Amino acid sequence: MKKSLLWIAIDVVLLLLFSFQGRGAHDESRTFVAVLDTAWPFLVGLAIAWVITRQWQTTEGGLPRALQIWPSALVLAVTTWGVGLALRVVAGDTNSGGFPLVALGFIALMLVGWRIVWGSVLRIRAKQERAEA
Repeated sequence: MKKSLLWIAIDVVLLLLFSFQGRGAHDESRTFVAVLDTAWPFLVGLAIAWVITRQWQTTEGGLPRALQIWPSALVLAVTTWGVGLALRVVAGDTNSGGFPLVALGFIALMLVGWRIVWGSVLRIRAKQERAEA
């Protein structure tokens, strides 16, 4: 359970970073409240995606779902993105220009990317441990 809390914290921090960076790129305020105002649709999307993909569980092979790239991490990223964009529109914001593609790229890279790195480190460690045994 502790690792699940760490994993969701990583996801939340990355989405806040996305909002922080995006606001800065458009010369908008980067206060915590302003960043949260931009991030909330994606944070709601992340919560929904975590439930849909059951990130806190393990796969039949014993791998934490949070580290499973296909389908878990990809579904997580796409769901976070889709719900986030939809909530932005419902809240009266826009998804104009290249924003949807930039958002998809960043969200997919960050939410899937750290899982690839973490999973790779675990596989390398396991291989080293087997070699030493």
